[in-house]
Amino acid sequence: MTDADLAALRSNAERLIEHGLPAQVAAASEIIPVIDSEAARRASLPKPAVPARTRTARKKPVPAKGHQTALPSSGA
Repeated sequence: MTDADLAALRSNAERLIEHGLPAQVAAASEIIPVIDSEAARRASLPKPAVPARTRTARKKPVPAKGHQTALPSSGA
């Protein structure tokens, strides 16, 4: 589950606490602390190192060969 998915799950649980049926309110009340502890655990993990962006070498244009004034035929 991604961090965004976890945040959406918490948001849905909060909504159910306010507007859900009694069984939904009970289940949502139980899961919010679990969601919060998982979010805290993820926040405490070291962030993966992001590699520095490298510049790609530009390709040199191919020198023109032959007669360059002729246009391709349009086929008509």
